[in-house]
Amino acid sequence: MQRKKLVIALPTSTFLPAIGGVEIGLHNIASGLLAQGHTPIVIAPATNVRQIQETGRRLAYKLITMPPKTISFTQNFPETATLLLASFFRILQWKYRFDIWHGTVGFPIGVALARFAEKDVPHIIRCAGEDIQVNHDLGYGMRLDPRIDQIIRKWLPRADALSAITKSMAREYDDIKIISEKVWNIPNGVDLPRFQRPFDTVSIRKEFGINNDAFLYLSVGRHHPKKGFSDLISAAALLRKKASRPFRLAIAGKHTETLKSQVAKQGLTEHVHLLGEISDQDAEGSPFEAPSNKLVGLYKSADAFVFPSHVESFGIAIIEAMAASLPIITTDGPGCRDVIGQGKYGIMVPVKDHEGLAEAMNQLLSHKDLREKYINISRERALVFAWRSIVNQYLEAYRTIIRRKAL
Repeated sequence: MQRKKLVIALPTSTFLPAIGGVEIGLHNIASGLLAQGHTPIVIAPATNVRQIQETGRRLAYKLITMPPKTISFTQNFPETATLLLASFFRILQWKYRFDIWHGTVGFPIGVALARFAEKDVPHIIRCAGEDIQVNHDLGYGMRLDPRIDQIIRKWLPRADALSAITKSMAREYDDIKIISEKVWNIPNGVDLPRFQRPFDTVSIRKEFGINNDAFLYLSVGRHHPKKGFSDLISAAALLRKKASRPFRLAIAGKHTETLKSQVAKQGLTEHVHLLGEISDQDAEGSPFEAPSNKLVGLYKSADAFVFPSHVESFGIAIIEAMAASLPIITTDGPGCRDVIGQGKYGIMVPVKDHEGLAEAMNQLLSHKDLREKYINISRERALVFAWRSIVNQYLEAYRTIIRRKAL
């Protein structure tokens, strides 16, 4: 018997053309649902919808615009704003008769969704990172604001279900008294076919000024204290003293150019390439794809991937590197340790351990057999994160939640 096709509301507090794990993840979920004959409808901030329209590109699924300034209003008036947002969701439910709501970002979307849908509308909330995680040392997390912490603790435990993209995130749910029976462990995904195409790696290295004979370490992410790029540069300085062959370190991501002074101070100007954000502007490719085709090519041109982050909700760059068949070095920080299975799928070192990073980098540089071992591990591990598999896991969750709500 053919299963009923679903009409799915996908509200979010941030969306394309902003490019990040949250935005690209939701886009791929919506696209995957549509490909299977369902009707996903993304409900996004007015600013994002306008910016999408300005690109001249059309998305295959329907977009609904939130009232202007809805999201910015929630930062100053979390209680009142989430009530108003819940009322807006109620109107949309009356109009579209959604089978289920899938909210992205715990605050304000998740809170508003739980307020509106608590009694009779099936729903699941997908937290993204700073909406649920807290790191006092880094000043990271929305819940550092006691007003937001209070409202999250009050409403998210009342939701029908939440998805946890890592075990670390599931532990954050447990911390705010969300029972484990409500939690679905569904990771983020990666577009594997984009990484399986051939690339001219010699030309790509030349474009970025990287010698083709050097061993190339790659790290990817926006510059933020939590990313640990300063630790990585210090590790590169230690590696330079013991490396048995020439190496280069490329760091790609928004604002990474600001690390230039530290690179110069460590005497690493010839060894470290700060590439900034790598986009497909003036090139073929969709503005709604991430990573860009250029960045995919850079992944494919590298010899190893190093991700020194202190805390992640997931660490999407790690699975992108796995999709490119790169051996992985990362930390035991939340999110990172989950993706590499506590060291099963890559080399894991303690957060902020410069010497440990340098030693792991040297191991991959010096030992071809070890490198080949982790290349094969990455290639196999990446298959787990194919988007079709992720979308099917969400569909299973949707149908279970709908069935439970009907009891």
